[in-house]
Amino acid sequence: MNQDDGLPLLGSITTGLRLLPWRDPSGKRCYLSTSGGTVSRLADAAEAAQTSTAEQILASALEVLDDSHADTGSLRFALRHTCEALDHLLLVAESRGARLIPADMEEEVLPSMHSPLFPQSRSDG
Repeated sequence: MNQDDGLPLLGSITTGLRLLPWRDPSGKRCYLSTSGGTVSRLADAAEAAQTSTAEQILASALEVLDDSHADTGSLRFALRHTCEALDHLLLVAESRGARLIPADMEEEVLPSMHSPLFPQSRSDG
């Protein structure tokens, strides 16, 4: 279960594996075989840090691109770091996407939209 919202993670439902937002020293993907716990919280923190860092790198890269006097070294530096940030964010996006609940499983996993948790609109009648 995801401790933040109480909903099961798709990885837990289908494979039991969560793609982590980092790679091992040889560049291979890393997976977590349980949900919740210390490593899961560490992965959540890493995803947040990677997203924040990517925002900063993007802002810096845009400044370099806007500088008509930027030299080749500065452009290469900005592009290299932007590519690294994009690689990290793609792992985050894939991991989060894999944890979404597919439409055909929503009825099993999510409370009914007609339950007391989701009262019907009173504007109908």
